[in-house]
Amino acid sequence: MERNKKIIIGASAVLGVIALGIGAYFAWQNRAVVISNIPGINNEPIQPLEQKKERLRAISSRTVAGYWIADATSSPAILYVDSEGSIITVNNESDELLYEQSIANIRSVRPSANGEAVFIEAQSSEGIRFNPFDLTSNLPGTSVGGVEEITWAPKGKDAAYIIQTGDVRWLRTQVADVIGLSDTAKFLEVTKISQSDFTLQWPQSDVIYVTQKPSAEYVSDMWRVDVKTKTIAKFLSDRGLIVQWAPFGTRALKFTTTEGRKHKLALIDDKGNELNTLRFITLPDKCAITAPEQMYCAIPRDQAALARMTLPDDYLKRDVYFQDGIYQIDLTNNGIRAIFEDENPKIDATNLTVLEDKIVFINRYDKKLYSLDLQ
Repeated sequence: MERNKKIIIGASAVLGVIALGIGAYFAWQNRAVVISNIPGINNEPIQPLEQKKERLRAISSRTVAGYWIADATSSPAILYVDSEGSIITVNNESDELLYEQSIANIRSVRPSANGEAVFIEAQSSEGIRFNPFDLTSNLPGTSVGGVEEITWAPKGKDAAYIIQTGDVRWLRTQVADVIGLSDTAKFLEVTKISQSDFTLQWPQSDVIYVTQKPSAEYVSDMWRVDVKTKTIAKFLSDRGLIVQWAPFGTRALKFTTTEGRKHKLALIDDKGNELNTLRFITLPDKCAITAPEQMYCAIPRDQAALARMTLPDDYLKRDVYFQDGIYQIDLTNNGIRAIFEDENPKIDATNLTVLEDKIVFINRYDKKLYSLDLQ
C-alpha cells in the first residue's frame, strides 16, 4: 500500500511538471495578447511609449538668407527670407510661402525692431540696393538705391542711413517708407561721414554708432553719434573690432584681437566700459544677450584651434567653420551651463534668438533655420 502511494505521488509530480511546461509554452506563444490586456492604473490599456521628441530640428525647408521675429502680435511669428528673396513664415515648425519674389545676390536681411518691416540688402549691377517689405500689407516697397548703409531705429518706423550727395557723405534719419522716394520728403541731416565702408547700429533712442568694417589686419574705429545734439565722438578703437548690442541697448558684446591672434570677448556697457571678460572665445553674432546678467552662446568646442585662425576675417569670409556647443552663461559669475553638446548634427550657429522656450538660429553648414528646445 505504501509503495502504491509513492507511485501515485511520483506520477502526480511528473504530470504537474508537464502541465507547467505546457502552460509556460502557451503563455509564451500568447505573450503579446497577454501584455496588451494588462489593465492600466485606471483600468485602461497601457499606452505604448511615445517616441522622444528631438530637441534640435530644422524648421525651414529652404536655405535662409536671414530671419527675424515679428512680435507686434500676441503670438510672435518667425519669418525668413530664402536665398531667392521670397518671404516665408514658420507655423508649427513647418514653413509657408507668404510672398514670392526674386532678389539676386542677397547680402543681408535688416528687420525693424518689432519685425513689421524689413530691408533686404542685395548687390545689383547698379550697386547696393535695399528692398523693403511691409508685413502689415504683405507687399514689397520701392527698392532704394544710392544708399550705402541703413539701420532701423530701436522703436518706431524711422531708419538711419548713409547717403552721398556730391562729394559729401551724410548720416540721415527719416521715416523708412519714404527713403529715396522723394527729394522733398522730410529728413534729419545728423552729421557728415568722412569715409566709406561703415556699418550703422541704432541701439539707443538718441545714439547711433558708426563703425568701420572689422579686420584683424587693421584697427577699426567706432564712433558715437548723438542724434539730438548732432555731435560725434570716438567710442571704441581696436583691431578686429566687432560690437553687437543687446535688444535692450545698454549691454553689448565686444570682440577684439591682436597681431599675435590673442582674441578677446568682453561684455561692455553703453559707455564702452568692460564689465566682464568672458573665459571663452566666440563671435558676437553667435550669442544672444537676454538680460544684463544672462546670455546664450554657440561656442566652438575646439578653443585651441581659434588661436591659429585670423579672426574675424576667416569667419566672415567663410574660410572656417566651427563645431559648436550651445550654452547658457551667467554674466555675474562667468558660470556656464550646457544646453546642447551632441556630436550630430554638426552646428555652426549664427544669429541666435531666444524665443519663449527655444533658441532659433541659422546653421552655417546647411544655411537652414533651426530650433533648439531649452528644456
